[in-house]
Amino acid sequence: MLGAVTFLLFSSYGAILDAVHGWSIGDVVIGRIRYLLVAFGMLFLLTYVMSIAYRSALPRIATGCAVASMLLLAVPTAKLIAAHARWDWGNGRADDIETSYPVAGSASTGSGTVPRDIYYIILDGYARGDVLAQLYEFDNTPFLNALRSRGFTIADASTSNYAITDLSIPAAVNMEYKYYDASIVPDDASPTQFQNARRKNTFAIVRFLKQRGYAYVRVGPKRAATTSTAFVDRVISCGRFNELAYVFINSSVLRLFQDRFIGNDLRTRVLCAFDRLTEIPMMPGPTFTFTHIISPHPPYLFDATGNTVNATEYSLALGWKDRSGYRDQVQFVNTRVLTTVDAILQASDPDPIIVIQGDHGSASLLEESDTWEHPSPQAVWERMSILNAYYLPDGGGAALPTTITPVNSFRFIFRRYFDAPFELLEDRSYFSSYRDPYQFTDVTQIIRSASR
Repeated sequence: MLGAVTFLLFSSYGAILDAVHGWSIGDVVIGRIRYLLVAFGMLFLLTYVMSIAYRSALPRIATGCAVASMLLLAVPTAKLIAAHARWDWGNGRADDIETSYPVAGSASTGSGTVPRDIYYIILDGYARGDVLAQLYEFDNTPFLNALRSRGFTIADASTSNYAITDLSIPAAVNMEYKYYDASIVPDDASPTQFQNARRKNTFAIVRFLKQRGYAYVRVGPKRAATTSTAFVDRVISCGRFNELAYVFINSSVLRLFQDRFIGNDLRTRVLCAFDRLTEIPMMPGPTFTFTHIISPHPPYLFDATGNTVNATEYSLALGWKDRSGYRDQVQFVNTRVLTTVDAILQASDPDPIIVIQGDHGSASLLEESDTWEHPSPQAVWERMSILNAYYLPDGGGAALPTTITPVNSFRFIFRRYFDAPFELLEDRSYFSSYRDPYQFTDVTQIIRSASR
């Protein structure tokens, strides 16, 4: 019985801590680690006494504890699996590749005979310069000018197409606002209907490039819900743990040591991604490299100079209100971006194509007011305004629209460098909440008005 109760306490610690978080009696907040540990200790002692007094009931009690432990672990695990099924937008099979996009144009980019490597670097939650200046009191001009001095073009009025990563990135990599068959999906469709209507041949930019001899390289975690593993030629893994391991750590008593486990692993993921990107130019043949780096998005793991910061909460859902932490992490990311870009440019021949882009902006106003369902114009403007920088050789950036959105990024690139007959779509932005992700509101004009 003691073993069963110990296992129950071990596996349920994180779930119980989440359940009692913020509980209080009067002015005393009891939903804290110290009180939970005391309660667990008392429960363990009570179990020891009961194991002596009620020996005959021990098998049934042990079975009940084991079942309870499994249920406590099953709930977050089931949520994670459901999330993967819901958002897994790019894991088709190789035989799903269909030629449904223009095939005009040669395998080379531009006038040269050698194809250029292409890098698509997503910096999660990286806000636009005017947002950083107004809300975070941070002047990002030196970083933007440093990119310009290296040949980048900055789309300084760019916005995200969607407010949520799992909608924004699919739109960008499929070059469409809706990466499902809109003709069979009603406007009030459920997530399941959207999932069933998904096209098998997702990740259009990869299909387009593979038809032209490119290898697809993915840099990132072992398994990420927003990163396609379809058609991958090489996976460069960063980090030791996958999301299932994170669930177990956060649900169990190992959460007491989450900085050692989760914190260090998240830092490793970020640093590894920047480091491994510099190895791509040495790979043979033309490559398309995709990486989604979860930074400067919280949790805040680095200060402005790259020193380790121990976060109070290792959650992607919290932390936006800490504007100082976000500002510091932006500065750290800036340094790593410039170092990585310099290494790539120095080792590349011919010059590569590089896109550095936020999937969405920051969310301090949304978190402060808890108004995802009814956001203010300023909160929408903050969330939808993004960094969007392009290294486009041979004057490719001269005609880049300052308002270009991610859905048009590769339409513009493929038209310019591959002579492919892609037309630019109208740049629009759609806001939705995590609660109702498919209930879209067109906020294009709201953003433009709020940014004036």
